[in-house]
Amino acid sequence: KRHRSWRKQIMTYEPGSIECRIFIDCKENIMTIQQLLDSIEDTTGSIKNICNDLTGIYKELDHMHECISTKKS
Repeated sequence: KRHRSWRKQIMTYEPGSIECRIFIDCKENIMTIQQLLDSIEDTTGSIKNICNDLTGIYKELDHMHECISTKKS
């Protein structure tokens, strides 16, 4: 199985706004999708490609979340 350190994070902190809650929920959903995909045998490499795409999306959401959190501080 592929292991990604950011997927092991548990986001237990309270959101500072509705926007933060949305980003947290989206990132958690991406982690769930990747965990589910990891359980499927990837014979064509397609799942790996999808997981890589999801990693990129996760990182973009995380960056956007950080920007909002920084502005509100």
